[in-house]
Amino acid sequence: MPVVDVLFTATDLVQANGAVVVIIDVLRASSTIVTALQNGCQAVIPVGSISEAQKEAARRENVLLAGERNAIKPEHFHLGNSPLEFTPEAVQGKWVVLTTTNGTRALKSVENACTVIIGSFLNARAVARFLEREGRDVLLYCAGSDGRFALEDTLCAAEILRQLKPFSLADGARWTLQGAKSYLDFSAPDKEFQIFKAVSRSRHALRLINLGFEEDVAYCARLNQMDIVPLLKDGKLIK
Repeated sequence: MPVVDVLFTATDLVQANGAVVVIIDVLRASSTIVTALQNGCQAVIPVGSISEAQKEAARRENVLLAGERNAIKPEHFHLGNSPLEFTPEAVQGKWVVLTTTNGTRALKSVENACTVIIGSFLNARAVARFLEREGRDVLLYCAGSDGRFALEDTLCAAEILRQLKPFSLADGARWTLQGAKSYLDFSAPDKEFQIFKAVSRSRHALRLINLGFEEDVAYCARLNQMDIVPLLKDGKLIK
């Protein structure tokens, strides 16, 4: 039986060893990537730094520079890291070059793994079904926030775990499911509202809310809205 485990920050040492790696950065890179691809962009190209993003964008036509540093859009970028900016009108048919503080860092650390996908609350069910079809070991890799544990990423990992059958749970996965019960009743009819309340209590969410991004937090807490699973292929995220 395949095994599923959880890593809790992007500073953890990653040894994929043939596992499918799921990058989770709920606030906001994962949610933004899923939204951009759902709304018709050609691909999302994750890069590590602002200078790399500018160089990558210069190689292409029909491209948007997107991302954040300390939650704020860098100067001269077209878009920030708010998923609400990535509307069909903004991204349809475009290449999106994305650099973020946590999410793209986690992506770059596993870019040589065999299979890397993007997970969020928005596509949690679709991710679980993808992993079941693959039938291989799974590593749910939480990007965290500035090298620290992030509650929202771990709650999302728990939601994916809850929907994932049949897999053997490693210790990190068992701890994730048990810990999430302190914040969520997975069987509650208003679970999406509970997710929003729990995510809103996280350190990073409170920072975003203070910066005026409360709508982003609410959007990123929506559950099973999209059926796409972004896949990293040749350095690009595609659906």
